[in-house]
Amino acid sequence: MRKALVTACEKVGKRVNSVVNHDGAHISEALYDDYAEMIEYLSQHYYLTTTRYATSAFARMKMKEAMAKRGLQPHVFERREAAETFLQVVAAEDETAPA
Repeated sequence: MRKALVTACEKVGKRVNSVVNHDGAHISEALYDDYAEMIEYLSQHYYLTTTRYATSAFARMKMKEAMAKRGLQPHVFERREAAETFLQVVAAEDETAPA
């Protein structure tokens, strides 16, 4: 997964914003820390802002825990619309921020 995401980001040629859909996805309990490490790497090298959504309260909780251990902002929402709205607000703030 990491290789595919890195390749896609490199094709764009600049940092990107992303909304990640975790609905219907299952991350093994044993892999949450590995997943969070991948997110940390992508955030440091390729992402501007990332939001995630999952209707499963358990999945949101596990993602938030794994990301918090690494000092990452979780930005995990229950619905896609909330994740997209958050990203739009952050992008608008970035555009109006002094350079």
